[in-house]
Amino acid sequence: RDYLHYALLLPVPMSLWFGAAIGEWWRHWPAVRLRLVLAALALTAGVLPLVTRALRLDHPPVYGSFAYSWRHPRSGAAEVLNALTSPGDTLATWGWAGYLHVESGLRQATRDANSLWSVEPNPQQAYFRTHYLADLQRSAPAVFVDSVGPGAFFYQDRRWQSHEHFPDLDAYIRQHYTLVTDWQDARIYARNDLPGLGQLNCVRLRQLRARGYDLQ
Repeated sequence: RDYLHYALLLPVPMSLWFGAAIGEWWRHWPAVRLRLVLAALALTAGVLPLVTRALRLDHPPVYGSFAYSWRHPRSGAAEVLNALTSPGDTLATWGWAGYLHVESGLRQATRDANSLWSVEPNPQQAYFRTHYLADLQRSAPAVFVDSVGPGAFFYQDRRWQSHEHFPDLDAYIRQHYTLVTDWQDARIYARNDLPGLGQLNCVRLRQLRARGYDLQ
């Protein structure tokens, strides 16, 4: 896979394997000199990545931002979702915005965490769209987020990737939901009968957005 976070699964099994290998080699290398060479190799293997990282001029964006992230654990969009919803409510997303479920604590309203197969043309697109809309109608989530637009994580082109290009979904959203705010990378809709809908004005929305994190 192309995503580096899958490498996080490797340290535990690799550490166990490396420890077992060192133990086996140690038993078969009784000479002190050989054992010193083995220990030096193990130490080098552990320290070298740290030294290499320290000498690099660039660094991952998360480095140096732990204190900021502690104070701002949610995005502005998640702050708005929390202001609109109550415990037990659900969230439906169009596009790829699984982080909103994590930050808002809202359960999925549809079976898939992202709508990749509903967005992108493929032989089974009609099948996935049918199930997506059926899930949405059955769960009637409190909030719906179209995470397609400039700056979004995965889908940025509203000309052909937004929910409006699924006519049945577009009609359902227009009938049952109200657009709360459009932040380019996310459009947040609230169900028409949601109590918190009338409490969000422009000033309140700006306050919620300012409260969220901004790592740009």
